[in-house]
Amino acid sequence: MTEAQRVSLIDIHRNQYINHHIRSLTQALPPPRRRAVGRLVHEFTNCVPYKLNEVQRAQLLYAVLTQTITYRLTDAGQTQYSYLQPLLKSTGVCQGIAELFIILAQPLGLEARIVVGVAGSEDCLHAWNMVRLPLNGATRWYHLDATWDLDHAHWRYFLKGDAYMNARCHEWLAGIYPAAPCDAPSLPPLNGAGIQKLIAYLDKLRQEIKQ
Repeated sequence: MTEAQRVSLIDIHRNQYINHHIRSLTQALPPPRRRAVGRLVHEFTNCVPYKLNEVQRAQLLYAVLTQTITYRLTDAGQTQYSYLQPLLKSTGVCQGIAELFIILAQPLGLEARIVVGVAGSEDCLHAWNMVRLPLNGATRWYHLDATWDLDHAHWRYFLKGDAYMNARCHEWLAGIYPAAPCDAPSLPPLNGAGIQKLIAYLDKLRQEIKQ
C-alpha cells in the first residue's frame, strides 16, 4: 500500500464515504423507483427461509450474490459503483457488490460492514465485507469478498481471518476495522435451503422492476 493510498483510505473512512454514497444514490432516485427498489429488497429478504441461523443466512446470501452477478463496468456515473447496479442489473464492481451485501444482510439480521482497502498484484483500491457470526462457541468477525468469488463453485474468500486475507493481497488500515483472528471452520453445504429457487425469485423481481 502506497502512502497516497493510505491517505485516500483515511479520507474515505473519515468522510464515511460509503454510507453517504448509499444514501445519496438512493435519495436521488425518483420516488416511484425508490419505492420499487425498497419493495424488491423487502420481498427478496422475506423469502429467505426463517429456519436458517445467522451463519446459514450469510452462506445463502453469499451464494446468491456470487451466482447471479457478473463483474462489469457498465453505466456511466456513480450508479455503476453502487448497490443499484448489481441489485437491478446483475452486474457491478467491488464497491457495488459490497454495498449490496450490506443492503441485503441488514434485513436478515446480520451485523456486517464494508471494508475499503487495496487488493491484487497491482494494489488497486478494493471493497469487500466483514460479517460478525457465532461459530464454535464464539462470536467473531470474518472477512468475505464476493467480488473475488464471483462464479466460483469453491469459495476462496468466504469467512476468512486477517492472516488469510493479508496473505492473498488484501490490505486495509489497521485499527479502523474489527480484528478477524481466525478463519471459520468448514461449513456443511446448504442442501435444501432453496438457493436456486431464491435466485429465480430475485430474477423475477428484477424483471418486474424493469417494467
